Amino acid sequence: MKCNFDRGRMFTVDNMDNAETAGLAFGRLASEFIRTKVAPEVDAFRFASYGAGIF
Repeated sequence: MKCNFDRGRMFTVDNMDNAETAGLAFGRLASEFIRTKVAPEVDAFRFASYGAGIF
């Protein structure tokens, strides 16, 4: 199922922080965002679509 909207986000991570942690700074930021924001929103969209009969 494909969402009918585009949700763009931009994050700012200091280059030195990211370099010092070998890329972990951005990786942790992205994984936390996906876990707390993206996954629940996609689940809600999916369940709403199922309930509306749109497959």
